[in-house]
This record gives sequence, C-alpha cells and structure tokens, in this order.
Amino acid sequence: MTLPLTADSIWWAGRLHTGAALHPTTALHHPHAAPLSHPGTAALDQPNTAPLHQPNTAPLPQPGAGAFHQTHAAALPQPGTAALPQPNAATSHQHDAAVQPDDAALQPHSAAVTHPDISDFSLATDFSGEATRLPGTLLPGLVDAHVHSALVDLATVRAGGISGVWDLGGEPSTVAALAKDHQRRKMPYIRYAGPFLTAPGGYPSDRAWAPAGSWRELRSPADAVEAVAEAKAHGATLIKVTANAGGPLLSPAIMAAVAGQGLPVVVHAEGPGTVRLALESGAAYLAHTPWTEPLDPGLARDCAARMTWISTLDIHGWGEPTPESVTAVANLRLFRSYGGQVRYGTDLGNGPLPPAVNPREVRLLQSAGLTPNEILQAMTGDGLSWIPGGLDLDPARFADSLATARVLDESVHPAVFPR
Repeated sequence: MTLPLTADSIWWAGRLHTGAALHPTTALHHPHAAPLSHPGTAALDQPNTAPLHQPNTAPLPQPGAGAFHQTHAAALPQPGTAALPQPNAATSHQHDAAVQPDDAALQPHSAAVTHPDISDFSLATDFSGEATRLPGTLLPGLVDAHVHSALVDLATVRAGGISGVWDLGGEPSTVAALAKDHQRRKMPYIRYAGPFLTAPGGYPSDRAWAPAGSWRELRSPADAVEAVAEAKAHGATLIKVTANAGGPLLSPAIMAAVAGQGLPVVVHAEGPGTVRLALESGAAYLAHTPWTEPLDPGLARDCAARMTWISTLDIHGWGEPTPESVTAVANLRLFRSYGGQVRYGTDLGNGPLPPAVNPREVRLLQSAGLTPNEILQAMTGDGLSWIPGGLDLDPARFADSLATARVLDESVHPAVFPR
C-alpha cells in the first residue's frame, strides 16, 4: 500500500497546512480527508457559451499528457479581501467554470506525478501510522503558462523548479514530439497551442526569432477552421492568435471563426484596439498583460468578466523599471480590481529571463497587488513541487523562497517515519 506523503508543511487549496498529509485517493478513505474531485472530465469552453469540448474524459493522465488541471485551489477573492475561501466544488469563477479548468481558482486538487510513491492525492489534516516524509514544503506543481520551447532548454527549466509549461507558439510537430518525450528527456510536461495564427505578413512572420513553420497565415474563416483542426490533430489544447497593431491584423470574422472551434484561444494583443478585438472575438486568454497603453476602466472590467490574463511582466525591462512595465502593472492592478483572473507566465525565450521560477516576475505580481497565496494559485497545476527549505509566505521573502522550488520526482528519496 502506498504510504501517505507528508512534509513540514503542505501548501494546498489556498493555504499552508501543518500536521497534514497527502493520501492516495484510490487507496485510502480517511475520515478527515478532504475528498478531491477528479479533473479528467472537466470541459473546455469559450467564455459565456455552452460547453464545447471535452478535452480528456479518460482517467487522470500523468503530467505531460496534454491536459493541465488546476483543481487544488479555492476561488480567488476580490482584491483587498483578507482571507482565501476554502475549496468548494460547487463554486466557480463567473467565466472560468468550464472554460479554464487549468486556472488555479477553481476546485480542490488531484495531482498525478511520475514518482514511485505518488499517485492521486487528497489532503488530510489528521493522520496516523507510517508516512513518507520530506523536509520543507510540498505544493502542487509550478507552471509557466507562456514559454516558447524552441527558444529555451526545457531540461534546464525543469531543473529550475518548473514542472509544467504552456508552449504558446511553435512548429507543431516539433512541440508535439517534445511533449510526448518530456519524461525521458527530463523536461516539464507541455501543454501547447501549435503555430501562431496570424494575418498574411503579420506578427511574428516578420521576426527572425520565429522558426519556420511556427506561424500560419489565415486568409478566411475557412482557413481558420482548417488551421484549428490541424492543431488539434497535433495534440494542441490551446490556440494562439496574434493581434499586433504594428502590422496586418486578422479580421474580426476570422478571429471569431478561430474561437468557435472549441479550444481556448490565447491572443497576443499589442497596440491600440487589439485588447478589445481579442475580447470581442471570444478569446479565453491574453498572452500578455497589456503594456502599450493604459486600459479604459470599462474595457478592463469587461475583460475581467470574460478572460484570464497571463502575466509576462518581467519582459518589460528584465528587472529594470520601464514605462512599459509600469503600464503593465497598473493595467493588471485595474483588471484585478474587477475580479480578473491571472496566470503566471514569463514569455520564456524572450530576452534574458531566468529559465526557472522567476522571482522578478513574482515580485512584479506582488506590486500589482497579488498576495503570496494568490500568486501560488496563479502558478500551480498538475504534479507536485517541493521547497526543501520550506515555503516562506512573508511578502518580503516569498519570491526568493519560491525560487528554490524543485520538481518532485524519482530523484527525491524521502524517508519513512512513524506519525
């Protein structure tokens, strides 16, 4: 029988627990365990629409099987509230109930990782008997929701504490092959979007960093339908669309056709009018917090009701303050004031960003008003992570503490102790 897994502390469901353990849900029915929902049948929807697509109705996959399930965290409070609510499977965010099972604001967590002593878990606040014990803090896997795998070494990223990534634009067969082989190559598990979908001559087809095959030009709604079908065939569970006002833009009709195909759409929105275009086309995510201009409060409010933003704050200066970083932080703070949901992402591959948990990104999220618990909810997903020295939730020390996280895998050999 697999033993319960414990540590000095466990961050789970929006709070730090001591004297708790993670019990295998398939092997143990503990009277004090908080049962955890199985995320494998969660639906991917577009905002404010009927459910469209069941991405995975099979039993919960091992990390890297293509589905990310943020099912461990409670709903995020409105900015300024003191306490995080406890998990409630009947409660969900107004636009994330079915659209984004991967956002960290939804349900209790059931984690699956490649480790001889780890399967699916529920958190128990009281337990007895033998337990597999680690020093420090256990927590769900840390996910970077904006990475370009062609531009970084993913094995290094995993060694830096990131257990999962979202590849938001790459040559589809190459990314699919990496995702399939990630465990053997000691990479994070990969959720991916396939190629950038763009207008003829649009971003990033004009950029030297974009590998051949990493973008696809759309000329009609029919092209959009075909492109999404091809991405799905390669295993994509997201679709990436670009809207850069500095070049050709897709028409609203083509954007809407992309969003109507049943996969969540992530939009690179850069420049005047592009955030509204993304919103009105039905996008589920913005790939970046808007940074080119301050957003109108009404637009920020509408975004908060219908989409999630991926942070990517540190790309504007890489640790140095710039007008763009100031604008992005202010826009994120405004978005959150209306209840907007955020995912941690760095745009890894875009300049001198650390290939690991990025403490600069974490501090910028703090400057936008997120608490340590809210940042963890924005970062965590499938798998288990481990902070050997323990998680410090003090705001002044939190970022550096989190940057010491490791992915919990077969290289870690915990001891067995009596309770």
